[in-house]
Amino acid sequence: MITTIQLGTIFTQNDRRVMSGGQSGIDIESLINGLSETRRLPAVNLEERIEENQKIATSLGEMRTILDRFRDAANFLRNPPGVFSEAENIFEFRNASVSSNTAVSGSSYLDVTAEPGAQVTDYTITDVVTATRNVQTTGVINVANASTSIVGGGGPFTAGTFTVGATPQNIVIVNGDTLNSIANKVNATTTQSGVEAVVMQVGTNQFRLSFRTVNTGAAQNYTFGAGTTGITVPLTQSATDASLTIDGVSVTRSSNTISDVIDNVTLTLKQSTPPATALEVEIDADRELAKQGIMNFVDSYNQFRLFQSRQTQRGDDGLPTEDSVLSRSRTLSIAGARLASELSSAISGILPADPARLSDIGITFADYPGDEETPFTRNILRVDETKLQNALSGNFDKVRKVFEFDFSSNNSDLQIFSRTNGLRTNSFTLNVNQGTSTYTAVVGGQTINLDASPITGGTGVTLRGQAGTALEGLVMLYSSATPASMTVNISQGFGDRLYNTLDEVLATGTGLLDSEVSSLGEQNERFETSIARIDAQIVSYRELLLRKYTSLEALIARSNTLLQTLDAQSRAREQ
Repeated sequence: MITTIQLGTIFTQNDRRVMSGGQSGIDIESLINGLSETRRLPAVNLEERIEENQKIATSLGEMRTILDRFRDAANFLRNPPGVFSEAENIFEFRNASVSSNTAVSGSSYLDVTAEPGAQVTDYTITDVVTATRNVQTTGVINVANASTSIVGGGGPFTAGTFTVGATPQNIVIVNGDTLNSIANKVNATTTQSGVEAVVMQVGTNQFRLSFRTVNTGAAQNYTFGAGTTGITVPLTQSATDASLTIDGVSVTRSSNTISDVIDNVTLTLKQSTPPATALEVEIDADRELAKQGIMNFVDSYNQFRLFQSRQTQRGDDGLPTEDSVLSRSRTLSIAGARLASELSSAISGILPADPARLSDIGITFADYPGDEETPFTRNILRVDETKLQNALSGNFDKVRKVFEFDFSSNNSDLQIFSRTNGLRTNSFTLNVNQGTSTYTAVVGGQTINLDASPITGGTGVTLRGQAGTALEGLVMLYSSATPASMTVNISQGFGDRLYNTLDEVLATGTGLLDSEVSSLGEQNERFETSIARIDAQIVSYRELLLRKYTSLEALIARSNTLLQTLDAQSRAREQ
């Protein structure tokens, strides 16, 4: 007969110590843990989903960085809307060069810088005379050093007041003043007087004190007022204006830096030209910078394309690999399809003989063979640099139309404020009459009504193309109160169309990418709520199992007691 009591183990359950299997021999702790873990499998699956979503969000963040860079590259090529946007348009950047009709380099006489938007043209400059400043210098002063007293006490000067500057400033000197202290007093008033003082050592124990104007130009000349100080400063150099002749037009300025004669061009005069010297200034488009901008555009797209390939690659079994984190990303799929579609299209509104496709300027699609990190990838962009260089050299304005938004009108009061890829026409007639509230556009014989609103603080109107029409997304500014009918021609290049496409993907809060990241976050919140609910249920479930197995232990204990009693009685009868 079995009368032995089985010893179990002690474990902690729900913050209390529990005897396990003391009567039954069953490992209750392992049994409860196993049953609980099985019941918690749905929560484990949700935790894995959260981890997967976090990886997706991280990869989407990497995608944002890549597309932000691509959008910036497109922005420099698209002719951004707005006033003074030339500095953001790489096709508006300029090179400036100077040549001479003599053996001396033109840059020895003149420096030229051209800001973005400067007119592409050339100028002939002659008769350059540089501006000078007023300089007045004392005679030689014999002293041991510049810190030796020269006022009173037998020095060459006496205490008193002298004046300097076209706007006279009083300089008070006292007994014991030195060359250095006098110069310091003058320089303390330079802002007001326009004069600075310099101590010059011209020989052993020989010094001069020079007073010179900070600025150049004849207006800087003044009469030094020595007062009773005994200081005499003979004129070393008079201040004169700069002068030059540009295409036969004489120009005079007070400074050697002249930026108000030619828009967006600064001339810096370095030295006067000898007679019969002619300088040729050429302002031209910065073709090399434009080429770099186009190459950056291509490289940025290829970086995205290779990223897309890594994120969607499949193994030999046809299933996404472990690294294909975004294989099911709607944003990656849509962005990739839209960008590829735009790049493979032709630009409408361009003259038939002009380049309208990327291939026309040397940019074509090619396959990437792959490497250790990136799989074989179709349809990256490849550049024939020679063809691109030739296109930029021979047809710069035509190349820029391949990328830019180009707009022309026979009315200078009309400007484009903004546009989207919803625009579906290249030519229309615009009719504006504020007196009759007429705001229409005629596109291919069809009249389209425009939404109009007054320009704040102006006399004109803002005109908006309505959704669903050929002018959808187009916003124009007509800055006149005069009724007019005007012809408008538009072409929308790759830079502009891709920028708009990327903007729809990257727009903060409303873009495709933010929407997917937000959806992942909301999904994780729901998962975490479900996990918390499951874990609460597991706690209750473990408590239930504990009560059941505790009752089982008690029942087995009573059974063991009964068996022992019966065994004792049986042994007693046998005796």
